[in-house]
Amino acid sequence: MSSGFIKRFWSKILAGLIVILPAFLTVYITYFLLNKLDSILGPLLTKYIGISIPGLGLIALILLLWITGVFATHYLGKKMVQLYETIISKIPVLKQIFGGIKQISDTLFAGKKRSFRQAALVQYPYYGFYAIGFITSQDEVTLVNSKNKGTFIHVFIPTTPNPTSGFLILVPPKNILLLDTPVENALKTVISLGMIHPERYILQKTTKKARKKGKK
Repeated sequence: MSSGFIKRFWSKILAGLIVILPAFLTVYITYFLLNKLDSILGPLLTKYIGISIPGLGLIALILLLWITGVFATHYLGKKMVQLYETIISKIPVLKQIFGGIKQISDTLFAGKKRSFRQAALVQYPYYGFYAIGFITSQDEVTLVNSKNKGTFIHVFIPTTPNPTSGFLILVPPKNILLLDTPVENALKTVISLGMIHPERYILQKTTKKARKKGKK
């Protein structure tokens, strides 16, 4: 058995793990909490009130998540969330998984003004090399007191496998190749070190036309 085959085999295993593990952990934790809340609250309710409510664990879990969300949006809660994220960021493997999940969730659930606008390819860090980037704003900016008289667009180049850090660069619109793919799919490619990727990258026909379409 060739070493190339073994390397490809394990790369597919790792790619599958990156995709399945977050979903598995979500399902497992949800199932665990539902059973735990049912086993604790059910007998208490029956003992003191004399009634049994079907789906009590689900109701309690939704209420718990709501309370946690309210707490997390306040000052003290934000500090505790930051502490939790700091601890996670120190743990190998978990920091990549957590960072990737957080970035995807932030992108998917953020408002239109905050989320990434478009996945794109830009020549970075050298001419002839392409990096996956994300347009953070459709607004074009100009440089004052510069020989470059054209306009520029903000493009975020994430690091891999943790896309929560990266580089923000200004790129002329003509040098941006817009990808005809959802932002979340491009993020999966970044997080998986390129092991999860399309067979081919399809570009939108014209950058200018695509950007006008994105503004609508």
